[in-house]
Amino acid sequence: MSLAFRVIIICGFLLIAVSVFSRDGGDHNFSREQCRICHVGNDRPSRYNLTSSITRSCLTCHQDIFDEGYMHPVDIKADDVHVPIDFPLSGNGLITCVTCHDVHSSARNNFGRKTNFLRRQAHGKAFCDICHLNTMCVANGHEPVFNKAHFTSKYIVNDTQNTIDAMSRDCISCHDGSVGSSVELKAGNWRHSTNFLKFDDGGMHPIGMNYEITRRKNWKAALKPIDMVDKRIRFFGRGHNKMGCGSCHDPFSSSKNKLVISNVGSKLCLACHGMAK
Repeated sequence: MSLAFRVIIICGFLLIAVSVFSRDGGDHNFSREQCRICHVGNDRPSRYNLTSSITRSCLTCHQDIFDEGYMHPVDIKADDVHVPIDFPLSGNGLITCVTCHDVHSSARNNFGRKTNFLRRQAHGKAFCDICHLNTMCVANGHEPVFNKAHFTSKYIVNDTQNTIDAMSRDCISCHDGSVGSSVELKAGNWRHSTNFLKFDDGGMHPIGMNYEITRRKNWKAALKPIDMVDKRIRFFGRGHNKMGCGSCHDPFSSSKNKLVISNVGSKLCLACHGMAK
């Protein structure tokens, strides 16, 4: 047997082993008892009869994903996008977690790469484009338009001890244009960029800083104790105490400027600021 043939045989066995290993293991390989976490049934739980709604079933194990930050809306009508037939909607036509995720598929593909249980092999923007490629319009404010090669940064780092959260990095990578979303950024001040916007910039606000530490050190800011802040204001980091772009903005919101609270009468600002000095 020639060396080349032996190498081919060995590679074949390795590919088979990887395939078996990748498909054999996974976070969703449940025992019959564990099936009842989501499904109704005794001897053989029904695939379709759930103990509660799809979202509540997913929350049983994945509450942390919902708590960590903003995510694609669920339990909504797919009015403005074309959803492919292999991306199933709920019985009443709503987008749910299982529209994008096949929870009973393999955790890894044949090459050992995590699939995140997505219904297609695409990842990141390519996966989003399956539904959103022809629907990202100017009115949404997140249209994928890059008509300049170089941008002047509006982000000023002033705290080398703290880093900003992943969502804020993604926001700045587009709205500033001078950094990539994979670059680690330290806390600092963000001046709302005019690189993509046709109106005057909207002032400066810090992100990445510890809210409570800032409140105690900077009395002029008149910040409320964090437990008194409106619950629609999100905080990030392990301690859920850092400001980020997502504290004031919800990228999935349909409201003006994608604010989590309308700023009519400075309501958004007063959600954090406004304690008597």
